[in-house]
Amino acid sequence: MKKLSLLFAGLLFVTLSIGCGSDEVVEVIDLNRVLDVITATLDELKDTSVEGVENNTEGAAKTLPEKDLKLFLEHFEKNLNAANLLSVPIGASMSKSGAITGFTDEDQNSIRDGSDQLLFTIEMDEKGQRLIARDVQNNYYRDTHYSSGGGMGGFFTGYLIGSMLMGQRSMGYPPSRYSNMKMSSPNYHKSAVSKARSSARSSGGSRSFKSGK
Repeated sequence: MKKLSLLFAGLLFVTLSIGCGSDEVVEVIDLNRVLDVITATLDELKDTSVEGVENNTEGAAKTLPEKDLKLFLEHFEKNLNAANLLSVPIGASMSKSGAITGFTDEDQNSIRDGSDQLLFTIEMDEKGQRLIARDVQNNYYRDTHYSSGGGMGGFFTGYLIGSMLMGQRSMGYPPSRYSNMKMSSPNYHKSAVSKARSSARSSGGSRSFKSGK
């Protein structure tokens, strides 16, 4: 493992000494920054045309074709890693439920396999026009208002949101699923890291991610 001083700037971490003097890095994904990255990615792609449809076609099925979904995930994944949110690479995918997911991806193959851990999910609250991110490891929630209208996101985003909503509906998720979600405080992340540090110390570090860098 490289010295901690070589880890990317902006990474919030704490080093714990456990076992026979070995080091573990306890990290908590910052949902505020995850939401910043996805909104920036959507803005980056807002003028991208969707394969096989005209940008003003009425009544078109507003879901992204596979090729365009892959394009979004590639950009999102690239931007997540450029933001240095963790000391290990992050992969991105879309689940059958329409949730956009992030996971540890140490072999950088963009596929969640082996020991890859699910980090977060992002879902769309259609009624509240919110993207809701959940830290799967620690059960924190944060949201941001975002839609394809009002000059935000554009045509491409409308189709991505359509794909997310289609997956949610196929799972039978009711609107109350999202309206009943309690959001963490805006500045939750600092205390979340402290809590994770205390938990890892008391459990011998079993919850921590090993740094891949």
